[in-house]
Amino acid sequence: MTAIAPPDTISPIRSPQAALRARIGWLCHLIRLGAVGWPAWNLALLFWQWHWRDLAKITENLGRALNADLHGLSYSQIDLARIV
Repeated sequence: MTAIAPPDTISPIRSPQAALRARIGWLCHLIRLGAVGWPAWNLALLFWQWHWRDLAKITENLGRALNADLHGLSYSQIDLARIV
């Protein structure tokens, strides 16, 4: 008679997709964290600059983030944008 190994000693056979998922799973989580963290960081910086009321920095950074020229904005326009 042949002996049958207990189920806990048999190595599971994984598919190539499962093996790849196990190897790069941390990278996927890092990308997700970056996708949430980057806009949150930009919003935090934007609110920090609004708090200190530095119009030049606000328009420069917001214009860079939106890829637009915002150098002609006034304080009242920025305040109106915050309300809306």
